[in-house]
Amino acid sequence: MADLPIDLKVETISTFYGLSQILFELSFEVGRSEVVALVGRNGVGKTTTMRSIAGLTRPRSGRVLWAGEDIVGLAPHRIARLGIGYVPEDRRIFPELTVWENLDVVWRSPDSDWTEERVFDIFPDLAELRGRDGGHLSGGQQQMLTIARTLMTGPKLLLLDEPSEGLAPLAVERMVDRIKALKEEGLSMVLAEQNTDVVLALSDRMHVVEKGVIRATLSPEEVREDENRLTSYLML
Repeated sequence: MADLPIDLKVETISTFYGLSQILFELSFEVGRSEVVALVGRNGVGKTTTMRSIAGLTRPRSGRVLWAGEDIVGLAPHRIARLGIGYVPEDRRIFPELTVWENLDVVWRSPDSDWTEERVFDIFPDLAELRGRDGGHLSGGQQQMLTIARTLMTGPKLLLLDEPSEGLAPLAVERMVDRIKALKEEGLSMVLAEQNTDVVLALSDRMHVVEKGVIRATLSPEEVREDENRLTSYLML
């Protein structure tokens, strides 16, 4: 990672909901074309980290540097237009619009290389369903549509929040395969995920989050050699 240009740098951010502090001076970096995973149980701060980066929940202190610019305090739509795409856990597709209309309705960067046809090349299942309403898709198909819709904005960094949540094993396998294709396209990603198999398949390194702080940083190779190194943190 040291040899990669740093695209995203999260510096000691502390984020609250009301009086409740969720993140405690949390820091990490994402290099160019790197996939960095945030792993941990529900409620440890993974989604809050994503929301803090995307501008949906502003940190009270710390900085989020994107291409060297502090983006804390910018509106979410401005952050999106700078090249950060957020794929939320709850998907939020338009159920009464077709697959094609869900893709067509989003704002697009003038210099984006992503078109509907290029998205359909990555997600061929969606190509076959382009005329179907979003509300009539399976959970796995909706997850792919959510990622595809975000791609239409031309992001350079994807924030993927629990992409395997609620999906059947076969749908998870297909989703992982498609995210690998995006990784091969050179997209940087932050992946918040509880499924260890998904993390090992996709990430270049993982940060274990517990109670709003990073407890450990591990490589997939370290976890494959000894899974107890990860599970010991997740059982705290």
